Amino acid sequence: MKLSSLTLILTEQCNFNCSYCYQAKGEKNNDLSTIKKAIDFFSPYFSFPCYINFYGGEPTLEWDLITKVVEYIKSKDRAKEIKFSMTSNCSLLDQKRIEFLSNNHFTLLISFDGLAQEISREKGSLSKIEMTIMDILDYPDIHTAVNSIFIPETIHLLSASIKMMIEMNMKEINFGLSSISTWEEADMERFHMELEKLSIILADYYKENGFIPVVNFQQGHKKGTFVCHAGRNRLALSPDGQIWGCYLFWDYFKNRKNHPGYGNYCFGKLEEFMVSPEEPYPGILAHYSDLRMDYFCMQGKPCFSCNDIEHCMVCPIDAVFSGAQFGEVPPVICRINKTLMKYRKIFLGNLGIGNH
Repeated sequence: MKLSSLTLILTEQCNFNCSYCYQAKGEKNNDLSTIKKAIDFFSPYFSFPCYINFYGGEPTLEWDLITKVVEYIKSKDRAKEIKFSMTSNCSLLDQKRIEFLSNNHFTLLISFDGLAQEISREKGSLSKIEMTIMDILDYPDIHTAVNSIFIPETIHLLSASIKMMIEMNMKEINFGLSSISTWEEADMERFHMELEKLSIILADYYKENGFIPVVNFQQGHKKGTFVCHAGRNRLALSPDGQIWGCYLFWDYFKNRKNHPGYGNYCFGKLEEFMVSPEEPYPGILAHYSDLRMDYFCMQGKPCFSCNDIEHCMVCPIDAVFSGAQFGEVPPVICRINKTLMKYRKIFLGNLGIGNH
């Protein structure tokens, strides 16, 4: 077992009510004692550098816990080889907290939907979050990235929202469509139109700046079959003290304890796992190892027969939250992915950029 990341799920609570969020809120919070045990136990398995990820709910609701965990890790051997990251809506970050993130060289994944913020996330939050992000961008020691989600009611705002983020000087933007929403034909037509508009915006930006700030339109890495790395080189500690291959599996299973797949993906309680990890780990890992595109299917048709398999990536948890079984890709996710691949190929081709 070699870990490139350990995610600490600090709380089930969140101060936002995003319409597309598939997390069920709860009252459980993690505690410093349990987190210290996890760090002490897993440290010998870290493949340096290793990321400690803070996740929620909204992790900044447990700000004191974040600072204490960082302080504890910095007291350990090889502390300089441990990196910190956090996913946050940024609504609770003030100047002092931003300086803390900068001083500790955090990677910050910002959940922000641009002009769609007022509709799909939290009404009244747009201007405040925009100002906070501008403050964060003044700190070069914080590596920032943005993730935006659009629903049928906000898809018409996609290109304008991305343009707004680019004008805010965001350099790493990723967007997606809600996999739990119902997408009608008219919504998909709007998606096509928005991608055409976005292609023009990005082409102009590339000609002036020489790079593409939107990950979805960037040249892909070397072709190959997507493999989910949950459980393989990453683990997550949930607020109830359980070990999962990825925080998203806890999101799905925490209220589905009677689900037949629960025991396939939960490594058990931390205390029990620490006694003899060699017992549960290989058997559970085998189930995670099956989560790869060439093992998936869509409406009974195996994905390995698809010409786009080497360019496609489907999160298995996104799929099951959409109503599919593990190993199945819902038709709507397949359609969205193929649409994005089509526009990226045309876009890169028009710019004369590499193999796309």
